[in-house]
Amino acid sequence: MKNAANFAAGMEILLMKTRIVVDSAASLYALDGVDFACVPLKIITDHEEYHDDGTLDAVGMATTLRTYKGKTSTSCPNVGDWLAAYEGADDPECGACSRPLSKRRTTFCSRRRTPVPAVLWQ
Repeated sequence: MKNAANFAAGMEILLMKTRIVVDSAASLYALDGVDFACVPLKIITDHEEYHDDGTLDAVGMATTLRTYKGKTSTSCPNVGDWLAAYEGADDPECGACSRPLSKRRTTFCSRRRTPVPAVLWQ
């Protein structure tokens, strides 16, 4: 037992902090008991930016957009959005719901230290 105590006292134990990160296409904004982050997709107008973050008033947005005559666009999370979600995690694990959303996979992989298996993206 003395050897085990000496071994434990002399060793530094490093625990990696893992966080699950998804974008809002997963329709999952929080997981109880899990280090989890969701980065929102966006709908953008000249006057307002709507974030799909679980608090979006979809009915209010739809009502506004029904009468809006200006330009609208959509946006996947950008690199800055992903990096903000990774903040504080040693090993972020990320997934998207479908292969057609592969632009998000490219953005995610551009900031990740290790490759992501494509199976996570199908």
